[in-house]
Amino acid sequence: MNSIPGLKIFIAAITLLFLSLTTTAHADQCKGKSHSSCSASASCSWVKGYTRKDGIKVKAHCKAKSGKASKSTGKGKDKSAKKKTTKKKAVKKVADKKKDKKKDKKKDK
Repeated sequence: MNSIPGLKIFIAAITLLFLSLTTTAHADQCKGKSHSSCSASASCSWVKGYTRKDGIKVKAHCKAKSGKASKSTGKGKDKSAKKKTTKKKAVKKVADKKKDKKKDKKKDK
């Protein structure tokens, strides 16, 4: 049970790293806007707060609408697809570590 708080911290750190890597120039235009100014912008949308499956609470925030990536790079869709794969690998590594710990506990008994 002592590993659960550490696991939550690890997942939060991975999530923050992932979010920092996926920020685009367009998303920065929406970042930090209030609910009213976000709703008034055609390129932004307001996301209500929610709790993820892993128990992490996400505050309400303004984000760029999908499909509106910065046109300066022309690679918005390619980057997001690549980063989703990276996130899946990170989640899989965490799951594999859990399985290994369970196996080690069974061997110790």
